[in-house]
Amino acid sequence: MGPRYLVQLVASTVLLLAGVCALNLIIDPAGLYGLRKNSPEHYARVLAKSEYGLWWPADSFDERAIKAGLLRFGPPADCIVIGSSHAMQIGSAVLPPSLRADCGSLLNAAVSGAGLEDHLALAAITRRSRTPRHIVFGIAPWTFAFGKDVRWTRYADDYAEARRLTQGKETTASPQLDAIRNLVSLEYTQRSIKAALKRSPGQQAIMPAGPPAIDPEMGGQHAVLRSDGSLVYSADYIARASQAAIPPGGSAYKTEGALNEPEAIALYRSMLEWLMREGIKPVLLLTPYHPTVWDDANSANRRAMLQTEAIVRDIARSLSLQVIGSYDPLLTGCTSSEFFDFMHARAKCLDRLEVLPATAGVAQ
Repeated sequence: MGPRYLVQLVASTVLLLAGVCALNLIIDPAGLYGLRKNSPEHYARVLAKSEYGLWWPADSFDERAIKAGLLRFGPPADCIVIGSSHAMQIGSAVLPPSLRADCGSLLNAAVSGAGLEDHLALAAITRRSRTPRHIVFGIAPWTFAFGKDVRWTRYADDYAEARRLTQGKETTASPQLDAIRNLVSLEYTQRSIKAALKRSPGQQAIMPAGPPAIDPEMGGQHAVLRSDGSLVYSADYIARASQAAIPPGGSAYKTEGALNEPEAIALYRSMLEWLMREGIKPVLLLTPYHPTVWDDANSANRRAMLQTEAIVRDIARSLSLQVIGSYDPLLTGCTSSEFFDFMHARAKCLDRLEVLPATAGVAQ
């Protein structure tokens, strides 16, 4: 291998990386770099003022940036919802409105796959931007563990702030370095290529979703984010989900590996105590899984739900917090027809959660 070959190899590698960076900057499928005319923050501003919400096509604006923007620019709300996609359909714009016993108005900041780090970061953004009466935390079976989802790094500074406020600790995460790494990541490059092949440049425009309002049971051409941040699935997703068979135990989404780590539980508890000192009353929300998931006593999902719900109720008792709902659909009265898939309940099921007796708990 001669020097000339090495020079050519290095030059080719540099050109390839430069091309990948240029592609990701120009296409920027999640709008992370602010070079497109429309940014996630602008989307959030328009969303907050919309009547029926906005279309949210696949591979368009990054949902974490949208929800952070909505917390900063959205209207006042009695309650903020923070959690994973399990809680994304909860909102004031839902009919009937969600959690109406405690929340006259509600803003949904839940994001797909949210992990512990998302909860802390979004809590820090909430406290910096507003002082709601309640923050409703949708606790997933994987919430009390670190590193269950890497997408939180888009607001790493906010996570660092939350760690400092709750524990006096700093994080070594660097959002600037993460942004540079993302420019050459395989996953983001694949998204850019897919977006470039799939859409014309004009399709990145922010588009109102109505009138008329989209039927959340049927969906529309794309997913819709309502003005309160709650989600309406696309017709394509609803159709595919309804046709998919649910095996006993369901799919092990984020429920394998480390769960309910003592340090993570302690950190989460510290966050709740910090919010209480700030005059915000946390509420802990548990959304049920499909009945078939509970049919396998040895499934990773069932084991995780039993352990996590017990921890949630123990934290609630010790801090005198309200728990809404349960992972167990038998306790919430949710039937098989009231789920999109194995872990996402429909509005009819979610509407029952707040009337569940406070002493309820999952069966062993």
